[in-house]
Amino acid sequence: MDSSLLQQPLSPIAEYLSSPMLSLSVLAILEFQVPIHTLDLAPNLRNLFLPINPRFSSILVTNEQGEKKWKRVNVEVEEHVKDPIFPPGLTIESYKAHFDEYLTKISMEEFRPDKPLWETHLFKYPTSPTVAGTMILKLHHSLGDGYSLMGVVLSCLHTASDPNVPLTFPSRRQRRFNNGVVKSLTGIVSAVCRTASDLGWSVFKGIDEKTPIRSGREGLQFMPMNTFTVSFSLNDIKKIKTKLQVTVNDVITGIIFMGLRLYMEEIEKNSGEVAATALTIVNTRVIGNYRSATEMAKPESKGLWGNQLSYLEIMIPKMTNVTNPLEFVMAAHRSINNKRTSFTIHVVAHLLNLLRKLRGHQEVAKFLHNLLKNTTTVISNVIGPLQQMALDNHPISGLYFTIVGTPQSVTVTMLSYMGKLRVAFRTEKDFIDAHKLNCCMEDAFEKIFEAANDIP
Repeated sequence: MDSSLLQQPLSPIAEYLSSPMLSLSVLAILEFQVPIHTLDLAPNLRNLFLPINPRFSSILVTNEQGEKKWKRVNVEVEEHVKDPIFPPGLTIESYKAHFDEYLTKISMEEFRPDKPLWETHLFKYPTSPTVAGTMILKLHHSLGDGYSLMGVVLSCLHTASDPNVPLTFPSRRQRRFNNGVVKSLTGIVSAVCRTASDLGWSVFKGIDEKTPIRSGREGLQFMPMNTFTVSFSLNDIKKIKTKLQVTVNDVITGIIFMGLRLYMEEIEKNSGEVAATALTIVNTRVIGNYRSATEMAKPESKGLWGNQLSYLEIMIPKMTNVTNPLEFVMAAHRSINNKRTSFTIHVVAHLLNLLRKLRGHQEVAKFLHNLLKNTTTVISNVIGPLQQMALDNHPISGLYFTIVGTPQSVTVTMLSYMGKLRVAFRTEKDFIDAHKLNCCMEDAFEKIFEAANDIP
C-alpha cells in the first residue's frame, strides 16, 4: 500500500465535527419494499462500499504533535453489520415501536475508537404496509457530508427496474454564493452592505429564548430523541414554486417555518411571537450534478469528497408579522437570497479559518457547538435519486436521513426520492409532542398550497 495512504490529515471541517465538543453522525435510513432476510450485506460492503474511499477503512489517530489523522486498518466487515433480534409474530405497530426505540438507542451510542467510523443495522421486520425491512447506515460526519453520501448511493445501489441503468438525480443548480454581484460597483457595495448587516445581526442577536421548540437544556446532544418523517409531493411543491417564482428550497423552508410557528402557538399562546433562529446548512461546492464516489476520489475532481459546508442564520418569521401563509415562503426566499448574494459565507469561512490558526480547531468546534446550542433548529437538505433504487435486487421504497449529536430540541433534514420530499424531524424526547408537530407541518403545507392555488 502506498505509504501516503497509510495516514492522511483530516480536513478542517472533519476536525471540527470529530471533536469532544462537536461530534456529529449521519443516519441514512433505507426502507425496503420486500423482506430482507436473505440480504447478504458483507459482500456488498467488501466489494462496493470499502473501495469507495480510504476513510471507510481508516480510524482516527492523534500523533505526537496532537494532529488527527486517518490511519488505514484492516476491516472485518462482519463486525460492522448489526442484526437486532425481536420476537416473531408481532403486529406492524409493535415492530414500528421497536424500530423507533432501536433508532433512538443506536443514535446515542458512540463509535469504537479502534474501528472505522461506520456501521450498518438490518431491521428485518415490517414497520408499515409498504416497508418490509429497513437498513440503517450510520456514518460519522467527519467521513463526509450529504453530497458525499449521495456519491455512496450512486456507487453502491442500482436502478430497481434494470441493474444496468445508472441512477439519475435532478440537476443541481450551480451556485456561486455572491451570484455575480461583483460585476458592478453597485453590486459590490450592495453585497458588502448585506454582509455587514448579516454579521452585525449574528453578533448582536443574542441567544434564542426558551420556547415550546427549544428547551435550552444542557447536554441535549447526549439525550434520547424521537425521529419521525413527513412526506410531501414534489409536484405540489413545484406548483407552489412556480406560482411564487421562488425555489423548491424556499417553499419547503417556508412550510417548515410555518409548521414550527403553528406548533409553538398550539403549545403556548403567543410563543409564536418570540424571536427564533434557524441554521440552514449549505453545500459550498460550485458544481452541477452529483458525481459517483469513485469520480469524487479522482485527483482532477479537486477534493469533491468530504465536508464542504457552511451555514446561513435565518430568522424564523413571527406569527404577528404574517397574515398570509405565503409570506412564510416569501420571507424564507428573501432571507436566503439576500444571504446568498452577499459575501457572508466567504467571510464566515475566513473567520473560522483564522480562529483555527490562532486558537486551534477545538476552539472552532466550541464556537460551532455554541452556535447550534444557542439557536432553535438546524435545517439540512439533500437531493436524492429520481428512480426507484435497489440493493442487491431488493427494491427500496423509502429513503431519509437525520443528523445526530446536535445540541438542539429540533433538527430538520430533507431528502427527495422518487417524486417525494421526505422531511425528517429529530426531536427531544418528553419535550416535543411529535404527533402534534407532525399535524402542524401537514396543516402548514395545506394552508400554503391552498393560498398558492388561489393565485390567478
